[in-house]
Amino acid sequence: SEAEVLENLLLHRRGKTTIFISHRPKVISRAEWIILLDNGKLDLQGSTASLRAKHGNHLDFLNS
Repeated sequence: SEAEVLENLLLHRRGKTTIFISHRPKVISRAEWIILLDNGKLDLQGSTASLRAKHGNHLDFLNS
């Protein structure tokens, strides 16, 4: 299942730089650092916690 694949990837990335490209809230919310592109241009970047604190409900995908 998708959840098993995600958990396995997260488990095996320890100590490694891993880049996920996703539209799925469950994947995005597990990231340590998020880079948000809008029409191919950098819109926001930061840790999940800092983006939640700064932008709150405007980033609904972080609350999933």
